[in-house]
Formats: sequence, C-alpha cells, structure tokens
Amino acid sequence: MSDLDLSGKVSVITGATKGIGKGIAETFAGHGSKVALIGRNKERGKEVSKQIKTACGTECIFYGCDAGEYKEVKGACKKILDDFRKVDILVCNAGWTVR
Repeated sequence: MSDLDLSGKVSVITGATKGIGKGIAETFAGHGSKVALIGRNKERGKEVSKQIKTACGTECIFYGCDAGEYKEVKGACKKILDDFRKVDILVCNAGWTVR
C-alpha cells in the first residue's frame, strides 16, 4: 500500500481514539488524508488528534460524539462538513459488546 495516495481526501473514522480506529486514522493520515476522528473519550481524542498532526503533518480534528446517539452524530456531521466541506471516506468502526 505504499503507493496509496489519499491527498486531498477527507476521512471520517468513528471509534478512532484507540485500537483499530486509531490505527486506521494514523494510516490514512500517513497517506495524506485529512482526518476527522469521532469518539466518546474527549481527552484521549484530543491527544490522538495531536499525535497524528505531529506525526503526519495533516489536518486532524477530534469530534466528541457517541456514535450510538442520533443527535450527537447529527451535530458532529454538521461540524465536520463546516470544517472540511466534504467527506470522501467513512469508516464506521465504533462499537461495543455486551458480555
């Protein structure tokens, strides 16, 4: 995937503050995509956003949002479109398990 060019693309990733979501965000940003991170943990989200900006030099913004709450998702979508003007890639990674 070294020839993957996401320059000029905007990626939105839910569940992006840790694990697979964080890894996807880092990979996409590393290939030139601007990244919108969505997650519930605001402290961790802001830190991940800062790490990605520093490591990749691309625009990365965290949006605190519970992907299971319609009103929060609607608000985050509006903010993302206000900030980035478009969405090219959507990764629906957020989830939870009941044990």
